[in-house]
Amino acid sequence: MAKGATLAMFGATSGDLMIWGKVLALRPPEYLEYTLTIKPMGEAGSLVKWTLEPAGGGTRLSLEHSGLPAGAEAFGLVLALDTGWDGHMGQMRDAIHGDGK
Repeated sequence: MAKGATLAMFGATSGDLMIWGKVLALRPPEYLEYTLTIKPMGEAGSLVKWTLEPAGGGTRLSLEHSGLPAGAEAFGLVLALDTGWDGHMGQMRDAIHGDGK
């Protein structure tokens, strides 16, 4: 992956483009920043930043997802994204700790 690379995720059943974006900054292994647009957002984009930093004999992973729509009409989308990110973090935690899930 390199700066300027495009990101795309497709629906498992439909094959439709669901998520897309572009890498804005990349400093392996500690930083990744990219735009992220999700189909329900139309053409509105958001910004995702991943940071790794040393912390107490281990590594701290930080995720910041900003630029999301605001207001009551966007509440369901924000909840769905929160659930999705939580699921991804759980999968990474399981992979790191060898839970085999």
